[in-house]
Amino acid sequence: MKNILFVCLIIILTASCSKMDLARIEGSWREDHSKYPPEMTFDGSAIYTFADDGTFVIKVGSFLGHPESFVSGTYEYGEEGHRMLTLTFENGTLPGHTEKYKVTKITSKEMEWKKDCEDCDEKYCYEYFAREE
Repeated sequence: MKNILFVCLIIILTASCSKMDLARIEGSWREDHSKYPPEMTFDGSAIYTFADDGTFVIKVGSFLGHPESFVSGTYEYGEEGHRMLTLTFENGTLPGHTEKYKVTKITSKEMEWKKDCEDCDEKYCYEYFAREE
C-alpha cells in the first residue's frame, strides 16, 4: 500500500512540475547582459513578453538614442520535450522566420536559452534573461 501511495505521489509531483515549467515562461523577460562573455558588446536592450495566448512581443531599445521598436509573433513552449521554445516572427525584419531554443534554465527570476542550430559557436549561442518586475 505504501509503495502505491509513493508511486502516485511521484506521478503527481512530476505532472505538476511540468505544468509549472510551462507557466513560468509567461510574463516579461529582460536580456541580462551581465551573463554574456565580456567581449560581447550591446548597443541596446530587449524585453521579451510572452502572453498566455501563445503570442510574444519583443521591445527593442537603443542605448544610442534610436526610437524603440517592437517585433511580435507566436511562440510554442513544450514541443519536442517540455523545454523547447519556438518563436515564429510575424513582423519586423524577419516575417515568417522561425527560431528554436532549448530552455536550459528557468526559475522565477532568470531564464537561459541555447539556440538550436548546428553551425552556432557554442560560446555565443546562449541568451540570458532576468524576469521584469
